[in-house]
Amino acid sequence: MPAKTILLVDDDEKHLMLHAMILSHAGYRPITAVVGPDMLDIYANEHPALIFLDYQLNSQINARQAAGLLRDRYPDVPLIVLSSRESMPEDVKELATGFLHKGDPANLVKLARKLLNHEGERA
Repeated sequence: MPAKTILLVDDDEKHLMLHAMILSHAGYRPITAVVGPDMLDIYANEHPALIFLDYQLNSQINARQAAGLLRDRYPDVPLIVLSSRESMPEDVKELATGFLHKGDPANLVKLARKLLNHEGERA
C-alpha cells in the first residue's frame, strides 16, 4: 500500500523540513508548501490525506486566509492547525479539524496516525 500523503504548510522552511523528516520516518509521504497565495499551484495534482498548517505565519497571508485557501481546495481533508498557543486560535476554529500544540514531534506522528487510521474523527 502506498504511503499516505500529508501536506505541511508553513512559512519557515526549517520547520517544514523537520516535520517532513519526522513524518517520512514514520512512513508517510510528506509534501511541503511555503505559505503564499500560490502555495496550492505547486500541488495541483496532489491529493493529501491530511494537512498540517502552522498558525504563526510571517507571510503575505495569515493563517485564516491560508486555511480558507486549503479548505477551498481540499474541503474534506482533515486540517490541523499547529501553534505554540495552548488552545485553538478562534480565527481558524471554524476552518480547522483540530489543533496541535507545537513542541513534541511524537504528537505530530501520533495525531497523523489517529486521523489517518480513523477517518472523520475530530482531534
